[in-house]
Amino acid sequence: MGGKNKALIPFNNSTLIENAIQALQPQVDEIIISANRDLSYLKALDFTVIEDQTKNQGPLIGIVSAAEHINTKTVVVTPCDVINIPDTYVKELIFTLELTKSDVVVAKTKQRTQHLNCAFKLEAIENLKKNYFRRLFKSFRLASANEDFIC
Repeated sequence: MGGKNKALIPFNNSTLIENAIQALQPQVDEIIISANRDLSYLKALDFTVIEDQTKNQGPLIGIVSAAEHINTKTVVVTPCDVINIPDTYVKELIFTLELTKSDVVVAKTKQRTQHLNCAFKLEAIENLKKNYFRRLFKSFRLASANEDFIC
């Protein structure tokens, strides 16, 4: 991305982050934005913005940082650059999480598994903190959402 913040990339007369918010807001009770730059712009969107505990450590540290501010039992994560978030995105992830009794469930397209499009039980965050991204999914009972579920 040449150092540019993906969240601020223009898309459909707004930005990628605003597109994601618009798609997710009807599906959730609260949106928390995890970020490590352009904080004033993101805070102006009027959602809670959590700064990464450690800079430049990738998406896992953002998930861990934000999780400490979550008051629900289940967390849904979506990167801001997903442009086609289905109306059933959250419902499908949580349904699969509960059905499979997994700790983590990830979205899957016909091409590949989308590890950062996921839902997990907040109680699993301690394991998340102990594992780094490559090892993360080996430490949990993992299920994938239906292959027809495309995002």
